[in-house]
Amino acid sequence: KALVYLDIPKGTVFYPYDVWHEQARQHRPPQTQQEKEQPPALRYSQSMLKFLRALRTAYAQVTLDSDLSQAS
Repeated sequence: KALVYLDIPKGTVFYPYDVWHEQARQHRPPQTQQEKEQPPALRYSQSMLKFLRALRTAYAQVTLDSDLSQAS
């Protein structure tokens, strides 16, 4: 069994992606020049990016672990 620890700030609320994204899109006007040029789907908050990165790292670690245990 793999135990995965994610460093998520206490009190973080996770929405289903489409709900979260829809809300983000409605309530937050594009702030930087880059954001104005990007389609809305590419806009993530920094905390969301950090969370996704942590998730991807953890997932990679878990799959790596299971690959190693099957190899032995």
